[in-house]
Amino acid sequence: MSGSTSDIDVKINKYKEHVLKWNDKISLVSRKDPERVLDRLVSDSIQALNYLPEDIKNVVDIGSGSGLPGIPQALQRQDLGFT
Repeated sequence: MSGSTSDIDVKINKYKEHVLKWNDKISLVSRKDPERVLDRLVSDSIQALNYLPEDIKNVVDIGSGSGLPGIPQALQRQDLGFT
């Protein structure tokens, strides 16, 4: 993994800010408590990385809509290629 933990946290928080900013206009996540829902979705996305094979080099994220799970995963695992 590349990047320091604090660098990754800053980028993930910036991503969350963008999703919440646009959520009212284009409904990216539930409008019912969007901050809590987004925190959970980001956490689940990052946890899913534990199930990838160890020798994987590239990940394809099809139809992620609001960038989930691909963006949080790409920020967390900068050593992998994400499409």
